[in-house]
Amino acid sequence: AVLQQQYPEPQSSTPIPQSQYEEAAVGPELPAHPPTCRTQSSSPEQSCRSISAEAEGRIQQLEELLSLKTQENEELKRAHAKRHDRLRLIQTNYRAVKEQLREVEEVQDQPKGRRKRAEPWQLRQENSDAVWNELAFFKRENRKLLNEKAHLEEELDVARVHAAMDRATAQELRLQEQQELQLRDGGNSAAGGALILPSAQRPDKSIKKIEVLERRMVSLEREAEQLRDDNHALQEAGLMLSRERSDLQAALKRAAAREEAELDRLRVQLLGEVQGLEARLQGCRREAAEARRDRTQARHTLLRLRQELGVLRAERDFHRAAAHRWSKANRTRPPTTRARGPTRAHTHSHTHTHPERRPRASSRTHTLSEQRQQRTHSPAKDEWEDMSPDSETEEFSDSLESQPPAQLRNPPAAKGCRYELITPGPRDPVTTHQPYTAPGTVRSDVRRKRRRMKNTALHHRLLCLQQQVAVLQSASRAATERLTQTQTELQTLTHRLQASKHTSQKQACELAVLQQQKAVLEAELEQWRKSRSLSQELPTFTPDPAHPTCTTPSSAPDSAHSTIKQLEADIKQLNSKLKSATSEGNKQRSVNKGLRAELHDRDQRLKELQDKLSHAERDVVMKRQLVEDLRSRMKILQDSESSRRALINDLEKKVKTLVEEASNRKAFIESLKRRLSVANQEKSQSESSGQKLQEDLQKRDQKLAALQVRLVECEGSRAELEEKVCVQVRAASQQHSDALHTLQNQLSLAQRQQEQLRSFTQALVVELSREVQESRAELRKRRRERKKRERADRGVSRSSMQKAQSIAASILNLTHTDLASILHTDQEEEEGDEGGGDWMDHIRHVLQQQVPSAAVLVELVLEKLKELRMLTEELAVFSSTNNQNV
Repeated sequence: AVLQQQYPEPQSSTPIPQSQYEEAAVGPELPAHPPTCRTQSSSPEQSCRSISAEAEGRIQQLEELLSLKTQENEELKRAHAKRHDRLRLIQTNYRAVKEQLREVEEVQDQPKGRRKRAEPWQLRQENSDAVWNELAFFKRENRKLLNEKAHLEEELDVARVHAAMDRATAQELRLQEQQELQLRDGGNSAAGGALILPSAQRPDKSIKKIEVLERRMVSLEREAEQLRDDNHALQEAGLMLSRERSDLQAALKRAAAREEAELDRLRVQLLGEVQGLEARLQGCRREAAEARRDRTQARHTLLRLRQELGVLRAERDFHRAAAHRWSKANRTRPPTTRARGPTRAHTHSHTHTHPERRPRASSRTHTLSEQRQQRTHSPAKDEWEDMSPDSETEEFSDSLESQPPAQLRNPPAAKGCRYELITPGPRDPVTTHQPYTAPGTVRSDVRRKRRRMKNTALHHRLLCLQQQVAVLQSASRAATERLTQTQTELQTLTHRLQASKHTSQKQACELAVLQQQKAVLEAELEQWRKSRSLSQELPTFTPDPAHPTCTTPSSAPDSAHSTIKQLEADIKQLNSKLKSATSEGNKQRSVNKGLRAELHDRDQRLKELQDKLSHAERDVVMKRQLVEDLRSRMKILQDSESSRRALINDLEKKVKTLVEEASNRKAFIESLKRRLSVANQEKSQSESSGQKLQEDLQKRDQKLAALQVRLVECEGSRAELEEKVCVQVRAASQQHSDALHTLQNQLSLAQRQQEQLRSFTQALVVELSREVQESRAELRKRRRERKKRERADRGVSRSSMQKAQSIAASILNLTHTDLASILHTDQEEEEGDEGGGDWMDHIRHVLQQQVPSAAVLVELVLEKLKELRMLTEELAVFSSTNNQNV
C-alpha cells in the first residue's frame, strides 16, 4: 500500500486523449463531416491538413510509447510486489526459525550427519522413528522446491521486466527513425521550395497534448528508475535474508541434533542405572532367599528341639510322679509276717508279670501324668511357656510365611500420577484416560470463537507443553535422585542382611551347643533309667518270722533323688537357655519381618520409578510430537495469515486505485466542464466574429453593387480607365483573396468547433431521450403489472379474459397478437412517444439553425431532465409500493 501511494499507476492518473473523447462524443446517427473550404486555392488547406496529420501521427506515436512505458511500469510494479511478498514470507520464516533457535539455545553439541531414509516396511507403524525421519526428509525436499520456485519466479519477473523495457526501447528507436526520416523529407522539401507553414500555426491542442505526453514520459522514466533502484535494494535485502535464514536453519538443525543426542545419552545412562539397580535387587533377593532358607532350617531345628524337650519334660514328670508314688507307697506299707503260700505265689506271679505289663502301665502312667500336668501345672504358675508343636507352628507360620502389611500399588493411581506429572492442574477422568484427544462436537459459536482465538490458544498451548516438558525433566531428575536413595538404602539393607546372617550363624552355633547338651542329658537319662530299672529288678528282702523287721528305705532311692535334683537343675538351666534363644529368635523374626517389609517397599518403589520413567519417556516423545504438530500448524496459520494479509493488501490497493480513479474521473469531469465553458466561450467568440464577417461581407457586397452601378454608368469611359481599373482590381482581388483565405481558415475552425458542439449536444440529447424512454418503458411495465394485479384482485379469471379476447378477435377479424398489442397500447404511451418525437424534432430544428440559441437548448434539456427526474421518482414510488405489498 505504501509503495502504491509512492508510485501511483499511470493509467488512473492519465486523462483520456481528446481524439478518443471526440470519437466517443460523435454518435453513430450523426457523423461528423469536415467542412468544405470555399477558397480559390487549395495549397494552404493541404498544408494545414498535412500539419494536422503529422501532429496526429506524432500524438499516436507518443500514445503508443506511453502505453508501452505504462506496461513496463506495470511489469516493474508486479515484479516489485511479488518480491515484496517473497520478502515478507522470508521474514516470517526467519522469525519462526529465530524462535525455534531461542527454544533450543540451551542444548549441547551432538554429532552431525543426516539419518538414512527408512525402508517401506518400517513405515507401517504410525508412531516410529522411521516415519518421523521420512517426514523430516519430505520437509527438506519441500523447502528445496519452495526455494527453487522462488528463484524461478524471480527470473521470470526479471525476464518480463526486460521484455517490457525492450518493447519500450524498440518503440523509441522507431520514433527516432521516423523523426530522422521526417527531417530528411523536410530538408528535401525545403530544398525544393515547397511552402512550409510556421510552427506557430499548429493547433494549440496538439502542442499541448505533445507537451503533456512528453512530461508524462519523463515522469514515467523517473518512476521506472526509482522502481529499478527499489527492486535492486529489495533483491539485496532478499539475498541477505536468505543467507540469514540458511544460517539459522543450519543452527537449528545442529541444536536439534544436539538435543536428540543429549536425550539419547541420558536415556542410555538411565537404562544402565536401572539395570544395575535391578541386578543389585536380584542379588539382594537371592541373599534374602538364602536367609529365609537358613531361617526355616533354624526354625525346624528349634521345633524339633522343643518337641524333644517336651518329651523330656514329660518323662521327667512321669519319673517324678513314679518316684513320688514309690516313696509314698514305701512309707505307708505296714509290717507283715511271712506270707503264706498263696500270698507268696501271688507276689511271685506279680513280680513275674510286671515286666510284661510295663509298657501298658508306662503308657497309662504317661497319660495320667499329662492329665495331671494339665490340671495342676500351668505355664503361668510354673513360669513355663507353652511349647506345644501346634502353637509353635501356628506362630511360625504367621511370623515367617505371612507377608507384612505393605502399601499395595493402585494401578489407576499410578496412571493418575503419570498424568499429574504431565498436567499441573486438575483434570477430569476423561482427560486422564485420553489426554491428547480434542473435544468431539461443540456449538457453532464456540467454534467461531475458537477459530478467532486459535493463534493465541496455540501459543498458550505451546507454552503449557514447554512447561510440561520442564516438569517431566524435573520428574526425571527426581527419579534419578530417588534411584540414588534406593541404592543407598539397598546398601544398608545388604549390611543388615549380613548382620542377620551373622546372628543366624550364632544361633546355629548355639543350637549345636544345645544339641550337645541334649545328647549329654539323654545319656544321663539313659543311665538313670538303667539304674532305675536295676533298682527295680533287685529281689525283695523277706525277713524271718521270728525276727520281724520293718522295711526302711535303702540307699538306692537316695541316689535316685539326688540325680533327679541334678536333672531338674539342668533342665531349668536348659529352659532358661531356651527362653533366651526363643527371645533372640523372636527378635530376629521381627528384624527379618521389618527387612522383608522394607525390601518389599523398595521393590514397589523401584517398580513405580521404572513405570514413571517409562511413562515420562513416552510423554516426552508425545509432547515432542505435539510440539512439532503445533509448530507445523503455526506455520500453516502464519502462511494463511500472510496470504490473507496479501489479499487484504491487494484489496486495499484496489480500493485505493478505485478511489484514485474516481478522483481522476472527477478531475476529468471538471476538466471537461472547463473545456465546455472554454468551448462555449470560443463558440460565442466565433459567432460574434462570424457576425462581424457577415456584416463586412454585406458591406462589401453593397460596395460591389455600387461599383457595378458605377461601372454601368461609366461604360462609356471604360476604355479610358481600363488600365487603371485593371490595376486597382488586381490589387483589390489580391487583398480580398488574402483576407478571404484567413477568414476561411477561421471559419473552418469555427465550423469544426460548432460541429463538435452539435455532435456533443446531439449525443447528450439522444442519451437523455433514451433514458427517458427506458424509464417510461419501466413505468409502463409496472403500470401493466399493477393493472394485472388489480384485475386479479377484482376476481376476473384468466379463462374469462381469454374467452372475451377470442370473441373480440372474432368480431374484429384480428389475430390474438394484434388484439393484445391494441389492448396493451395506452394513450400515455402514444402521448409519451409523440412528446419525445416533438422534443427531438424541436432540438434538431434549433441545432439546424445558423445561430442556434443556447437559452432554448438549455430550457429544452432542463425540461427533459425534469421529466426524467419525475419518472425516476414515480419509479421509486412504484418500487416502494411493490415492496410494501410484498
